[in-house]
Amino acid sequence: LSLLDSRLRQPAATASVILGAKSLGASDTRIYPGPWPPERAQTVKAAANERIVWPEAEPEDAAARLYPDFATAFVALQPGETLSLAVNGPVPLPILAEKTLKATIRAASGYKPILVAEGPVFTTDAALFRLADGELTLEGLEIRLKDRQSIVQVAIGTSCTFRRCILTLTEKGGNPAAAVVIPDPVREMKMPTGSDETPKVLFADTILRGAGTAVWVQAARAFEVNLDNSALALDGNLLLLEAPEKAIVGDTPKGRLQMKQSTLVLTEALVEVKAGRTVGGTPAFVNIESNACLFAAADSRSLTTPLILLDDVEPMADLTKSLTWSGRGSVYSYPETATAVDWHGGTEIMSSNWDWTQWLRFTRDDGKHVPKVRFAQGSLNPKLATAQAADFALSVANPLEAGAVTEKLP
Repeated sequence: LSLLDSRLRQPAATASVILGAKSLGASDTRIYPGPWPPERAQTVKAAANERIVWPEAEPEDAAARLYPDFATAFVALQPGETLSLAVNGPVPLPILAEKTLKATIRAASGYKPILVAEGPVFTTDAALFRLADGELTLEGLEIRLKDRQSIVQVAIGTSCTFRRCILTLTEKGGNPAAAVVIPDPVREMKMPTGSDETPKVLFADTILRGAGTAVWVQAARAFEVNLDNSALALDGNLLLLEAPEKAIVGDTPKGRLQMKQSTLVLTEALVEVKAGRTVGGTPAFVNIESNACLFAAADSRSLTTPLILLDDVEPMADLTKSLTWSGRGSVYSYPETATAVDWHGGTEIMSSNWDWTQWLRFTRDDGKHVPKVRFAQGSLNPKLATAQAADFALSVANPLEAGAVTEKLP
């Protein structure tokens, strides 16, 4: 008999009585100590401005800001509060309503929750979290994206931070997946206010792995993406820029991508620009800054993975009309015969491209091109969906000052 079993207690308003023996045989030896039913040990307690998901919570525990499931706690979450997950293992997330909030969702101390989607087999355009306004910080969580398009969808004026998280993406049936989707602004209900409306995304001390794209910008709009000491092992891109269906009026929106001390191992181009030759629109222009980062092709033998891909463009379209690149001390680990920049005309692969000498001249980076780096645990290519912090550590044969500090990764 477990005295923690919730079935031993009845709600205060009920007239029910739990029946059972209280003494053993003819003696006065009681089967249970103290009064009946026993007091429940309260092992979890919410601090000020905190709500907690705790599977053992009962409905009346909501007064103490304890909830048995994520959905109930999320509905109750107020701006400025923290939602802590006192859960080990899967935490199912149904489709949640779009929400305005400034909040942190984190693992409670000593727990290892894993956020997973619950509900339809696959839902196009759905995200685990959809921000209408405010700021969302996800901290110390493992999140497995499956049967949803993205983990977070951000809107005008919102921001999302991943701090010490492990994010695993899964694409299903040809449906693309992304850690973050920045949608076409015409689909948003929020009206511009004239203040800073740029959606912002930060990955700090975070591992992103699996199949999909880190950030998918679905139309021409301003954005800001930052990577700080993070590690990516992806069958996909870091940044995918889509062109709108119609030409925009006025200046081309400008995005910003900043990368610092991060390791990015990818099967596809780091940045892919869908330039819009066949659809009429133009994607956002992006200013890129990279400092002490390590970029590598997941398959060191692949000759088809460029660093930058300009798709749906005129032959040798001017790269400076799509992006700028600055920074210091980055290392580019791609085969010697692989290209740094490729131009594609929609389905047509053009013969012109840039080699690494041309690329380094364009960026004026004092970093270097290295045909192959060796990781201490071997190639990351066969373990893109399961990569751990130790997998990103470099072999002692490659003493580089670029890339993520693995000791800071989760």
